[in-house]
Amino acid sequence: MCYVEAKTGVRIRKGPGTHYNSVGLLPKGHYLYSSCHITYGGHYSDCGGSNRWVEVEHHGHWGYYVAYRCVRHYFDDHDRNDQASVEALRAEGADESSAPAPEPVPVAEG
Repeated sequence: MCYVEAKTGVRIRKGPGTHYNSVGLLPKGHYLYSSCHITYGGHYSDCGGSNRWVEVEHHGHWGYYVAYRCVRHYFDDHDRNDQASVEALRAEGADESSAPAPEPVPVAEG
């Protein structure tokens, strides 16, 4: 299982691009469960800009996205199911932490 921590306040979107509606804001320092995969989508300029996004769980549902460069990634190196994805994130230069992330918390609708 992977997590993301917002490095800044980051919008949670219905798809991988700024043209998708925002459904909430992940405040700086808050966590959400995430896929361990990078999704390519629309370009954004925040946090240095990119077209890379990360899928997150929002209110118990998957299919929401946050800007890849605006979050710090946490993952368990011993999770074999996600090992290839973890290596892909590392190859992409993920801003990661080896410290375990705290339990993700719900985010207010926005």
